[in-house]
Amino acid sequence: MKYIAVMATGYNVVDTLYAKKKNILVTNIPSYSTMSVVQMVFALIFEMFNKVDDHNNSVKAGKWQNSEDFSYCNSTQIEMAGKTIGIIGFGDIGIAVSMVAKAFKMNVVVYTRTAKPEYECENLRFAELNELIEVSDIVSLHCPLTDDTRGLINAQILDKMKPTGYLVNTSRGGLINENDLASALDKGDIAGAGLDVVSIEPILPSNPLLKASNCVMTPHIAWATFEARTRLMNVLGENIAGYIKGEPQNVVV
Repeated sequence: MKYIAVMATGYNVVDTLYAKKKNILVTNIPSYSTMSVVQMVFALIFEMFNKVDDHNNSVKAGKWQNSEDFSYCNSTQIEMAGKTIGIIGFGDIGIAVSMVAKAFKMNVVVYTRTAKPEYECENLRFAELNELIEVSDIVSLHCPLTDDTRGLINAQILDKMKPTGYLVNTSRGGLINENDLASALDKGDIAGAGLDVVSIEPILPSNPLLKASNCVMTPHIAWATFEARTRLMNVLGENIAGYIKGEPQNVVV
């Protein structure tokens, strides 16, 4: 084994310490899906705040045509403006999420290992994790899965969230203790969760989140727009060509 071309941005699937020890080159594909993932972050938030799918189904089932009034709501509609989104991890995706959030007139609180003061402004500030969890209406995960971040969102953290708070994860499923999250959802300790990833994929029938209350799930497709997949394949080819020519790019080990 001389070279591993990871076909993703995250490279937690590779034992990088062993690869380094054995002089195995590892490359990844950074930033190919940034805006596609951001789009999914807000798609999950929209679904939790507006329940588009539920209302669509109810209209087609005849509820609107039989309504006594010109409109109805199956659930309370929630406006994003003025809400606080807490972003954990502030790489390319976290930064892009913050920009979209500010366009929706949201307040942004960021927790990251390396503060980036150039991004601080009237409605964006950096904070410690506990404070972020306590003040956020939405917590969105954008950090890599490492030994330090595995199980980052657990019962202790979930207990600090607002009962009206929502959790969004488009990063890695292992960031969340899934039993703890399912329990928090079922007990109403938090209002809901929007998840594109789980700890074991494809999802196992035994995953407690499949039956958890107020949990919206998609099958790890945030990265998978046509445009992002096109960029992915182009950069993968460039990475392999660079290795063959002795000019490797996007090296992580």
